[in-house]
Amino acid sequence: MNFDTQTLATLKNAIHQAQHILLIDPVGIDGDSIGSHIAWKLGLQQLGKQATHFSLSKLPRKYHFLRTSQEMVNELPDFTNVDIAILCDQGDAMHGLKEKFERLKENCTVINIDHHHSNHGIGHINIVIPEATSSTQVTFYLLKELGILITADIATCLLNGLYTDSGSFQHSNTSKEALNLASTLLKRGANFHAIVRHNFHSMPINKLRIWGRVLERLHVSEEQVSVSGVTLDDFSETNTGPDALEGVVDFMTGIPESKFSLLLSERENVVKGSLRTLRDDIDLSELAQLFNGGGHKKASGFAVPGALKIIDNKVEIVPTSE
Repeated sequence: MNFDTQTLATLKNAIHQAQHILLIDPVGIDGDSIGSHIAWKLGLQQLGKQATHFSLSKLPRKYHFLRTSQEMVNELPDFTNVDIAILCDQGDAMHGLKEKFERLKENCTVINIDHHHSNHGIGHINIVIPEATSSTQVTFYLLKELGILITADIATCLLNGLYTDSGSFQHSNTSKEALNLASTLLKRGANFHAIVRHNFHSMPINKLRIWGRVLERLHVSEEQVSVSGVTLDDFSETNTGPDALEGVVDFMTGIPESKFSLLLSERENVVKGSLRTLRDDIDLSELAQLFNGGGHKKASGFAVPGALKIIDNKVEIVPTSE
């Protein structure tokens, strides 16, 4: 993987001079974001750095098997003690942190690492590689540039991101470079069986219940879009959270007459939309950007103010003002 020489030199210098580094996982933790940040944490510890892993989101149980995952904190540390903040897989949004993020940028150097082409550079140092399959793929090569040993624990984190963001190597973003990297990580001791078991063969009964509500309401619109939605009441009644929805929107794309799928999920005063497609002639990132969202061509998302109304299994976003 080729990096801009000057940008890479700036990143190396910043990390070598730093003592306390803050790793910020996005709201809506997924396999790529958690894998990237923990790999960075383990790597930075090899360099003798103090690394704090933070997210506003609760850690999904299925990622507990990753080394140090349960050390993640949900309260933002004091900025004055932070030299560098590293953001991986953030897209171009800082949901829930926008005001604090601007203050953070005034106090420390922000390193932005991503593979979303909608990320236009939200850090002081930006390494965004849209052709990469995952942010963990970018992270692997950056860790090597820093002379960090890819241990079995780091390899497991990196493969976790690569495997999940490629849809188990089924999505169109699965490249020969990604498969070669997967082979390398397995040789370094990555626990592939644990990754598969925890991500795809572990389905708590309450997750099945929330999926059931999604599938019960699933319909294909006149525009040939597979649409469904869940409300805050659905989460409460099934004792689940938004992380339980991971994977179901991909499942919705299997309807032959559908061009793409849209899953709407209600949060406090906000409705989040997840978009997926298998087609090459549709760019969902352009659609998501109409609602200030972003992502990839075939997998994107957005969030809009409002609430979700469901009548006769048909979903509708109601603006907050109503």
